[in-house]
Amino acid sequence: MERLYIGLIVSPTPMRGLSGIRSLRISNGPFDSITTPVKRCPLQSPTPVKSLSVLEFVMSISLPRFAGSVGVVSHVVGFTTLMLSMLLMAPFASAATATYTGGAGDHLASTPGNWSTGLAPTANDDVVIGPSSEAIQWDVSASGTINRLQLESSFTGALTLGRAITVVTNLQILGGSLITGRDLATPITANFLYIAPAATIVVRRSSTLGEGAGQTITVGTLILEGVITADGEGFDHYSGPGRGTYGRGATHGGLGAYAYIEEYGHTYGSMENPTSLGSGGGTPWGVGGAGGGAITINGFLLVLNGGSRISADGATGGDDEGNTAGAGGSITFSANVLSNSGIIRANGGNGAVSGTWHQPGGGGRISVNQVSFLSMGTMEVNGGVGSGIYGGAYTGTKAYAGTIYFDANTRAHLDVVNHLRLGSDDTNGYGFGDVVIHNGGVLEIDGNPNRNGFAQGFGGAATLLVSTLNIEAGGALRADGFGFTFWDGFGSGRYAVGGSYGGEAGASEPNDTYGSITDPRFLGSNASNSSGGFGGGALLVVATTSVVINGTVSANGLDSTTEGGGGGSG
Repeated sequence: MERLYIGLIVSPTPMRGLSGIRSLRISNGPFDSITTPVKRCPLQSPTPVKSLSVLEFVMSISLPRFAGSVGVVSHVVGFTTLMLSMLLMAPFASAATATYTGGAGDHLASTPGNWSTGLAPTANDDVVIGPSSEAIQWDVSASGTINRLQLESSFTGALTLGRAITVVTNLQILGGSLITGRDLATPITANFLYIAPAATIVVRRSSTLGEGAGQTITVGTLILEGVITADGEGFDHYSGPGRGTYGRGATHGGLGAYAYIEEYGHTYGSMENPTSLGSGGGTPWGVGGAGGGAITINGFLLVLNGGSRISADGATGGDDEGNTAGAGGSITFSANVLSNSGIIRANGGNGAVSGTWHQPGGGGRISVNQVSFLSMGTMEVNGGVGSGIYGGAYTGTKAYAGTIYFDANTRAHLDVVNHLRLGSDDTNGYGFGDVVIHNGGVLEIDGNPNRNGFAQGFGGAATLLVSTLNIEAGGALRADGFGFTFWDGFGSGRYAVGGSYGGEAGASEPNDTYGSITDPRFLGSNASNSSGGFGGGALLVVATTSVVINGTVSANGLDSTTEGGGGGSG
């Protein structure tokens, strides 16, 4: 597991309260260091060390040359003597400790008999929940503010919020789950939030009005080694602006499989600041997959260590015929610094493995606005994959990817060193300054059948507008198999006949070619039904200065994997 190591300058004597971090220094080895002043960002770790008080915070990170890049996770190493998850600030000396006992037996935090103090927690208390498997309701009638909250590693139950909660110092989830309310706003605010590997925060929706809404987590510092999840916490089945119907996956930032022929088959939500829920799949009589929820995280320093995950995936639908999957939800970050060695994703749900017409859901939306990256790690808004219209023996279908929005600093110079897939909603494009796809890096642009008019069977993809594009040897820009699926496209094939596009398919009676020789921008067509290969996508690049290609650029159609299935057109 990769970890982020932290160095501290501490005072020799204890101090009451929390002293703020004065500066953050980021060192890139032989390159220049950056010192960022910080107003206040208190720290605390799982085990108190009351003899130390933070006077200055210095973080030294050894990074490769492209410090703001996709995929530099494995290079984040520390050289100082202390690790953040091992550090502690002393709690306020005046705070009383209220330990949950459950003595009253009603599982309510507002009941005095459930606490060691004989009183419900107040704003001055340190709250500790230890060995228990109870489902506890946080319904305290006070302001919702406490000094400190710790779910101990021996806690295997769940603490569900019935109101907003503010933790003045440190919120530590070492075991069990902290769950937000459902259909009401219960934001979480803490100066320092630590989530251990075995711990989880479940983020439920706060509203289903309009495009829906999720919950907000506001912190000074977040250290994540566990999970923050809103999987399946969006719109219920068969609901939402992009709801799925019989045999059509749900839509959000990307289209659900075969959804574009329906009135609900249009993307929605903000690309720059997404807060909308993913739509649910299914049918009026069945049980489709719920959409992904919506997570907004605001803070100064956000660190996702290896093995951690923040997700808002759509759920898989039921086994009944025609039930489809939910669309991915929304994840939005606003932070001074983000270091991601884990996974951030808002993927569409997959179609159920058994049964028929189980189409997958479209991808969601991720925004990393106002963020300075130490490492971007893995970020996904992929569409789900389906089982095929006649069951799992067929190639099946796929849904389309959602969108990822980057802040202005990242857009100015994007280095791709592993795998990044960007989707195409109905209207938006992607604007960057200098884009470098390094050896081993892959940048993919998914398609959208609604672009250029689905009624004409053309489709298209988002435009990649850049100043310069440099694809190094071993790097790739591609859209292989990101065109039409499932019988679709102007040149779609039939049984044992491939799809046509710029050239005719190899058959005695192929469909006609289509598109422009001088300005090709349409999607390739699918071959014969669900067993045929997907068509190739579209790569539309506009460079204001230069394009250098020493790697690979491709938009190939895919082969069929079954008898009678033709290949997709490129």
